[in-house]
Amino acid sequence: MKSAGKVDANAAFDASFLDIYTGGDREIRDQVLRLFLTQAELLLDRLREAQGDQRAWHEAAHSLKGCARGVGANGLADLAREAEQRAGALGTDQAAMIDRLASAFAATAEEVQALLAK
Repeated sequence: MKSAGKVDANAAFDASFLDIYTGGDREIRDQVLRLFLTQAELLLDRLREAQGDQRAWHEAAHSLKGCARGVGANGLADLAREAEQRAGALGTDQAAMIDRLASAFAATAEEVQALLAK
């Protein structure tokens, strides 16, 4: 396990953050991670449905940002923040942003699933 404060710059997910947040309790950590995986997928679906609706897009991106940040998925959170901030400026680029978010989520989910399998 990584020590707190040392983050792998190539990692999509910072497990040390969640270890601190959950007090090192593996059962709680695993529950939080499963909830994250489910919630993030739902929020990506909301973004897909929100294309063309600036308010719905902003709300879904904001929720995804918080969902990701809360478990240490900082790369996904940063990208969701970008989507949130550019809600009105994305226009036809919303589909491309969703692709980027889905890719970041897939990388994060892979790391999370590996952690859950341990």
